[in-house]
Amino acid sequence: MKKVSSGILLTFLVVYAILSGINIQPAKAEGTIYIKADGSINPSIAPILRNGDTYVFTDSTYYSIIVERDNILIDGAGYVIRGQGSECGIDLSYRVNVTVRGLMIEAFYYGIGLWYSYNNTVSENNIVNNFNGIRIKHYSQGNIITENNFGNNTCGIWTWWSSDNKIYHNSFIDNAQQAWVNEPGYSNTWDDGYASGGNYWNDYSGADLNADGIGDIPYFIEADNVDNYPLMTPPQAVYFPLNHHYYQAVSVQGNVTWADAKSQAESLSFFGRNGHLATVTSQAENDFIINNLGGPIELNRYWLGGFQPTGSPEPDGNWQWVTGEPWNYTNWAPGEPTNCYGGEWGGAPLGSDEEVLQLWGYSGWWNDMEETSYHPGFIVEYEGNWTGHDITVTNMNVAPCCGLQGFLAYLNVTASNVGGFNETFSLC
Repeated sequence: MKKVSSGILLTFLVVYAILSGINIQPAKAEGTIYIKADGSINPSIAPILRNGDTYVFTDSTYYSIIVERDNILIDGAGYVIRGQGSECGIDLSYRVNVTVRGLMIEAFYYGIGLWYSYNNTVSENNIVNNFNGIRIKHYSQGNIITENNFGNNTCGIWTWWSSDNKIYHNSFIDNAQQAWVNEPGYSNTWDDGYASGGNYWNDYSGADLNADGIGDIPYFIEADNVDNYPLMTPPQAVYFPLNHHYYQAVSVQGNVTWADAKSQAESLSFFGRNGHLATVTSQAENDFIINNLGGPIELNRYWLGGFQPTGSPEPDGNWQWVTGEPWNYTNWAPGEPTNCYGGEWGGAPLGSDEEVLQLWGYSGWWNDMEETSYHPGFIVEYEGNWTGHDITVTNMNVAPCCGLQGFLAYLNVTASNVGGFNETFSLC
């Protein structure tokens, strides 16, 4: 058997659509969970618990969600809903005052669908590897989209015939199209004003000459849709799919020592995962931090979770991570480490040992530094038990039938122990 990620299925879908010119429409999932108008959950064994108007996930699932009830809170509790590339993850059509938060939503045609939807809130979700992360259409108004991560979607947010929605404090990272307005003349708000700011766009090319954390020029989507105050760093933790951890750059007004940064990082949590100073164990992880948390200029001299115990051989002996994991990868700047503290940075005494780790320079390199010196911020890593599940492909043969189903014919997907269900999905 071969393991195939849902992202590969989505890639098949997109490539085939481009080559064939077909108009793919969202289809009903093999499995669907309904939150009914009377408040009940169908099927009753779905991994969701109801407490009045609050619905809390208790496990991950491959089933999509159709919401038929207004004025409710759906709390994902950090769990995952994963699709097959063709359906809508959470359908909020015609809904009013529904809040969706705390989910990872991946591998759907639409991660979240808002059609004729009013005054809903989508917050604190990771929306990744979908065709459209969120699709807002057909006169949907008054919806708030905030504090979400949009990553590796074909389009992060797609709008059509909808205006007066507010979209701010989100991170848009490596989406083929970060945001798209299908019909001009419909204006949405893409920021929360100054100095609260707008969204983080990892393809933003502007500068921040006054160092206020907000780009000096707007991020342009189209004439009626502009982020006037784009953020220079993500406003919340961002997701790294290779290890299923989250990372956050924390800026500290007045600067911070390594010891205080370590304490602050360990006091933070995200999606129920405890934080610590980031432990960088591969080039891919280092590149992700630099490329997605603001860039090497913004992150220059931010603390990482590396240190030397007192009495270690200098300059490069016995380096360790705060988590105790192996020290197998380094990214030292040329000539580093040196244990050569001249007192030129951060205010520590001249001649102090350099025994803790920081990002340095403008290439994502590392530098050893004195632990009582003061620097502008630190990188937090949040880790914990991964709540996702693998998709196991048991059979794949191309059948002589037409359209997308012919392309994915007889692809039988078996998902065991997913959200309380044991199902085999057949895509053709």
